[in-house]
Amino acid sequence: MSQQDQAELFRDLHTGPVLVLPNAWDAASARLVEHAGAEAFLAAGADGVFVPGVADPDTIAALARGIDVPLNVMAGPGSPSVAELAGLGVARVSVGQGIAEAAYGVALESARRVLADDGYPAGAVDYGLMNSLLTTPGA
Repeated sequence: MSQQDQAELFRDLHTGPVLVLPNAWDAASARLVEHAGAEAFLAAGADGVFVPGVADPDTIAALARGIDVPLNVMAGPGSPSVAELAGLGVARVSVGQGIAEAAYGVALESARRVLADDGYPAGAVDYGLMNSLLTTPGA
């Protein structure tokens, strides 16, 4: 498809008073992205498609089959494992705010234990280790 054809397709997919960017969250909306939405992204020159919030393996597999560029999903609680996602055709896995939320959970539990005189949480990472991890290449 020529660049002109891509531009015309993109324009045609976005004609009207509203720009709709589909977000697949189930099998039916995955088919929408597969058949219409992905064309708009690809026509705009996307090198990949990012789909946050999808966790159903059948939906993920349908997206990966229907999109001709790398698929990136945002994983979280209830998502397949990274290995399973790779097997479904996912090229990149994002965790979004998941790691920060897990850290906030540890901080909250630690504060509760300290305030309740229940001791200090085990498994804390000391400053020396964190500094070495952040300054050592390949760590």
